[in-house]
This record gives sequence, structure tokens and C-alpha cells, in this order.
Amino acid sequence: RITHLGLRDYRSYDCLDLEPADQLTVFVGANATGKTNIIEAIEVLTTGRSFRNPQWPDVVRWGAASARLSMTASDGVTSPEVGLAISQDGSRSWTVGGVTKRRVSDAVRIVPAVLFTPDDLTFVKGSAERRRNARPRSRTKKATLANRRARCGTITSSGRGAGSALHASSSGSSSP
Repeated sequence: RITHLGLRDYRSYDCLDLEPADQLTVFVGANATGKTNIIEAIEVLTTGRSFRNPQWPDVVRWGAASARLSMTASDGVTSPEVGLAISQDGSRSWTVGGVTKRRVSDAVRIVPAVLFTPDDLTFVKGSAERRRNARPRSRTKKATLANRRARCGTITSSGRGAGSALHASSSGSSSP
């Protein structure tokens, strides 16, 4: 659980100190007031990436030398603080518990986080073709079908019309 989020010269914020509620925190406000900036900062601190795919110098507030983000989280036993400094040239420096980390991977994933955006709904509500195209395709369609038959067996139909019978086979053969 995130217990503190601090933003300094990050996007539209000159200074923000947020202590989220224990159970649920809801951000409400007019358009362009910084709600999404808070969500983005949490994602950056937990994954090392942003759903906005920014050029890193662009997240530094106009006129500032650098941006600083910090987050403290607690699991009831430990309370690590993750920090990120972003300079005007886009270079980033990560810390965990005040110790500088050389790799992003050493600083992120301390707090598990999943982000869903309105764009994710188009994947669910959109066409089946879009979902099929999003799947990784490492084999041809024919090879995938043959593999499924080998693993799951096949069901074939013998005869035509109302009196036809279905035959199941677990060996992958299609004979009744």
C-alpha cells in the first residue's frame, strides 16, 4: 500500500505531498488539473515506464532544473521509499531507501501495480479480430491447429443429417 507520494517540479506540480487513504483514494477534479499526472507518477515509480511514453525532459516542470518523485509503501513489515530524479536533459537517477540504484530494474516492482486506461477498454469491447491480432503468432495457423489436435484430441462427425454421430479421439487421429 502506498503511504506517501511526493512530486517536486513534475509536470504541472511544483510541490505535491499526498498521503492516500488506507482503503481507497479517488482523484476528482476538472480537466487538466493534474489527476492523470498523479497516476502517471505512480506508474513510473512502480514500473519504470509511463503509459504516456514521454520524452523524459518533458516531465520536468517548465522552468525547473529537475523533477523529483518519491513514494513510500508499506506492507505492514517494511516501508521502502523509492525515489526518482529526472534532469532537464532526461537523465534519470533512482534510489531505494536512500541508496542509489544503477539499474531501473533494481528500483521498480517493489510495489506491484497494474494500470488500466480507457484505451484498454477498446481492446475488450472492440472486435475479435483486434484481439486475435494482438496475440503473439510464433507458428502458422496450420501448425497451431495440429498442435491443439495432438494435445486435446479431435471430434469428428460421421454421416449427415439428424442421425449423424460425433466421435472423440484423444490420439489426434480423425478416424471414427
